[in-house]
Amino acid sequence: MSKVIDITNKLTFDENPKVKVKGVEIELNANAVDLFKVLAIVQSGDTSPEAISTLCEVLFPSKKEYEKVRELDLKSDDFTTFLFECARIAFGNEDEDTEGEAQTPATT
Repeated sequence: MSKVIDITNKLTFDENPKVKVKGVEIELNANAVDLFKVLAIVQSGDTSPEAISTLCEVLFPSKKEYEKVRELDLKSDDFTTFLFECARIAFGNEDEDTEGEAQTPATT
């Protein structure tokens, strides 16, 4: 019989990140399996209609969150910037100068 090792305690199961634009909070899909679909797009900087569509489908799979994005009424350049920033955040690549709530470091 093969040995089964439970690694559950090594995983964090963090909630999906959220971004805030024009006072509207939008939840991003940060599921690693789904994000691999956008990895090549983010790395290449592809802004073709197909690439933008893929980013939208993966980052905002719920109709509710996608509708929030549509209601922002962003222009083309801003929309592309918005999507690439959302992808970066979903991957967990947040810069130090990214605005957001400050987190208090844990002390032991």
